[in-house]
Amino acid sequence: MSPAALRRTVHASTALILLAVPLGSWTILRAATAGVALLAMAVDTIRVQRPAAATWLAARVPVFRANEDGRWSGATWLWIAFAAVAWLPPPAGAGAILVTALADPAAATAGGALDVPGKTWLGSGAHWIVGSAALLALGWTVPVALGAAAVGSVLERWPGPLNDNLAAPLGVGLALVALA
Repeated sequence: MSPAALRRTVHASTALILLAVPLGSWTILRAATAGVALLAMAVDTIRVQRPAAATWLAARVPVFRANEDGRWSGATWLWIAFAAVAWLPPPAGAGAILVTALADPAAATAGGALDVPGKTWLGSGAHWIVGSAALLALGWTVPVALGAAAVGSVLERWPGPLNDNLAAPLGVGLALVALA
């Protein structure tokens, strides 16, 4: 499996954290996302500060992008965002996590099919479609699902100062709260 495909697979598998709710509770989800976020922050801090650790980790888990050298990875920002949105009213937190877990890899897959560097409109469209479908599957109304997924798609594409793995879940979660 290529590093890009492995990265997309790992990203999509983060949705499994939502099993903490039916198997336990929202308290367990909040604790689990916070725990993974703290672990990711610790590992990334070591990876950034110690080149030997970065080399060792990249050889065993080849998911890091070249632009993540010297800074935290998208995965760390993703778990920080998941830990934050888990504190939103329960349906919104679950929606934000599911959209981000599934729509971002869909965008990368669709956009990557064009063999064009960077973000593409095809990828953004795939993000919106998958995000909308995920929210509809969770029972959100059509207008809320389409609107919140659009917010996530815009923030995933936005080249602003925040990592998209932080901005998109926060935006989707807050949009769900605002639109519901």
